[in-house]
Amino acid sequence: MGDHAAELEHWTKIGECFDSMGDRRGRAVVDVNMGYGWMMVGAYDRAEATLRAVVEQATALHLERAVAAARHNLGLVLAYRGDFEGAIREETAALEAMAAARDERMTAICRIYLATILEMANDLEKAETVARQSLQDVARLPTLRARALAVLARIVLRRGSADEAERLSAEAIDALAATLVEGGEAFTRLVRVETLMATGRVEEAKKSLRAAKHDLDDAVARVRDESLRAGYLAIPEHAQLLALARQHSVD
Repeated sequence: MGDHAAELEHWTKIGECFDSMGDRRGRAVVDVNMGYGWMMVGAYDRAEATLRAVVEQATALHLERAVAAARHNLGLVLAYRGDFEGAIREETAALEAMAAARDERMTAICRIYLATILEMANDLEKAETVARQSLQDVARLPTLRARALAVLARIVLRRGSADEAERLSAEAIDALAATLVEGGEAFTRLVRVETLMATGRVEEAKKSLRAAKHDLDDAVARVRDESLRAGYLAIPEHAQLLALARQHSVD
């Protein structure tokens, strides 16, 4: 539902339950989700510390899937913190582990993250290859399709194919409207605005930007802990949406 602040509150309580039972394995799985939650509110320092600790603890407990899940989230966290080499290493390892386990959903998400990281690292050719593979991965996973399409749209836009990017971003918005999705809503809407701007459809872009900003405002309102709001607003796609809204006087 996108309420990551509430998610963190619940995972904290669940973690305390596992601690009270002395269940280290259960606690390790909780901490994978805590690391994800910190990432989703932009608290990248806490996310990285949590996920690195999980990798160490889950490795000692032989929880291979928890290790892979933690490395998957750690990859994107490191990319947001500017460590692209580390990000690619962690995400690639997670992708290989999930593919070996034949986990279709996690393989798809890992590949989407890896394409995102490669785009952030400006390795656009490889990013496009991975993003196109991710579209094949999500053929039977509708909750991931919008994000996969948006990631590919951003990459091909940066590679100079604005018309293809606009088409892909339109498909992404349709996919967003069709079902609940597993994250990436703000990013998907941002890419739609970017592609409309790039193809000269400025008024339509402003309309999309206004809707995106309203959705972001609603999401920010759900972050009840004020200490988390600054980090949430600084998440790259959020900050970029707000900057575009200011630039084009969209409220």
